[in-house]
Amino acid sequence: PLGSLALDGAIARVFEPDPVPDDYTQRTGVRLSLRPRAFLANAQDISRLSDFLATQSQRYGDIRRPLLMITGGEDRIVPSWNHADRLIEQVADAERVDLEATGHAMHHAYPMRVVDLIEAFSDRLRATSGRGAVEARGRNARQVAAAVRS
Repeated sequence: PLGSLALDGAIARVFEPDPVPDDYTQRTGVRLSLRPRAFLANAQDISRLSDFLATQSQRYGDIRRPLLMITGGEDRIVPSWNHADRLIEQVADAERVDLEATGHAMHHAYPMRVVDLIEAFSDRLRATSGRGAVEARGRNARQVAAAVRS
């Protein structure tokens, strides 16, 4: 199918300016996105994203939980102006970390950096709230991130 010819370029755009990990396509099953129903659904999601986020952003002020946003400074898929900028203005307990010179798939390009940010956020929450439920999840996230990079 035509999608197969465009897949590598599409994946590269998701990662840019970061390189695509060597085994990303095989490891993730991204080729499943080329199945007709999945392809159509993804195309519809992409074409409707800006309007959806504009509508959704009207409810951001209703979020009453701590929120960590990790954004890629070079993300062309969901640029910060289209999501994170709206969130940070409306969510009282939001924290934003911009990873400069990285794209949309920073969780694949820099999994340990993302895990470190999430763990630090969880530690701050635990320290201020007295909750201890995040520690085990952090270990699991590290194991997943290590497996992704190996």
